[in-house]
Amino acid sequence: MIRLLITDLRHHAGMWLWTFTVAVVAGACVLAQFAAGRGMDTAIARYGDDSYSTTPLTVFCLITVGVSAISVLSSTTSRVVEMRTRDFGLWRALGMRPGALRASILGELAILGGIAGVVGVPLGYGLAHVLVPMLISERVAPPQAVPELPPTALCWAVLFTAAVAVLGGWWSATRCARARESLLLRGESAGGSRIGALWRILGRLVLVAGLSVGTVAAYRTIRDGTPGSDDVVNAAMLGSMALMCVVLLLVRWCVPLLERLAARLIPRSWVAAFVAGRTCAVESSRSSATVLPFALAMGLVGVLYSGRSFGMSGVTAQGFLSMFGPALLVAWTGGVAIIAMSAGQRRRDGALLAAAGARQRTILVAEVLEGVIHSLVAALLGVAITVGAVYLVGLASAVPFSEALPRAPWEAIGVVVTASFMTVCLAVVVSSRAGARTATVGQILRAQD
Repeated sequence: MIRLLITDLRHHAGMWLWTFTVAVVAGACVLAQFAAGRGMDTAIARYGDDSYSTTPLTVFCLITVGVSAISVLSSTTSRVVEMRTRDFGLWRALGMRPGALRASILGELAILGGIAGVVGVPLGYGLAHVLVPMLISERVAPPQAVPELPPTALCWAVLFTAAVAVLGGWWSATRCARARESLLLRGESAGGSRIGALWRILGRLVLVAGLSVGTVAAYRTIRDGTPGSDDVVNAAMLGSMALMCVVLLLVRWCVPLLERLAARLIPRSWVAAFVAGRTCAVESSRSSATVLPFALAMGLVGVLYSGRSFGMSGVTAQGFLSMFGPALLVAWTGGVAIIAMSAGQRRRDGALLAAAGARQRTILVAEVLEGVIHSLVAALLGVAITVGAVYLVGLASAVPFSEALPRAPWEAIGVVVTASFMTVCLAVVVSSRAGARTATVGQILRAQD
């Protein structure tokens, strides 16, 4: 069985490339946390300084990296499973049971994650040497701390990465295994049952409702409490985080609506912009995975730096990067991976436009504008989170909203928005142009993902 999985992975290595890339980055971040935590433990034990506690910090960072990696890998794995539906349908037709098919997909992901964990060792050890000085400067780690990587920590990091890869692909593998053979052989997406879809929607709505109740409870605590007190400050920060989670949970539904609205607002006379808008509208479900990591980065900056603007949070740039940097690095890589994995369809769209008489300049502008639309939607969601956080934090500080809004961290948000614009636009253009110059229009139109 292992030999079959390895052979299948080698044969379809190109399809798994971006999933492997995300897993390598996730493995490097996980290993960096283990190396940093082990070095801090050694320094504490050697110098007998009990004023530092490494376990909560390591656990928190590992959870944020794990959740970020699982979210991204679920999108990339879903894309690979969609591209291989005919192969899996053939496996089922030859007698493979649904449970065996699911085990095969998850087994490939476990092998992929384990290899990615080993490959990410040099990157992770280098990242640990960047994180530890940041933690020392924030007085979270003892000054004598130096990253260490014993064999046990390496094994745990590899196992953690493999587990994250399996969890990220669990839903896609289960969905594919439950699909009918006829659907898979026709190359249709593994759709699952309506009851399963309803349960997923219901679960998301329950989470949204619970977090919304938490946000309302925080608002009432702030309104009825004493401005500046510990209870009010904690309620403002927790309510802001809950509001951010609500917006991120609604991304899957908000992004398609916003991008379809943008497509309708763009006039047909501007061909490049109209093509970009229609592409975003048609691929709106995939756009959600593209927008999510950048909206997450803007939301975290908006919440934490809003608290800093009103004296409720002492977060600094180094403190922010040391705590959330690895998770954001994984999410950022995932956003680029999702864009790159849809490059084949984007190249075929460009070839179709070229065959219809469009100039290369028009196609290039359309690709750039597609990235701009994704970035604008992410910026809108990030600004919405920031405004909500500023309202709660301003209320907790007894500052009117009209005065609190100008004090929002617009400079920091602007830096993240600019970085997301550049990343998304470059990823769209570069992934679309890679390999396109050596192929003819006919070859691109006949090509597969």
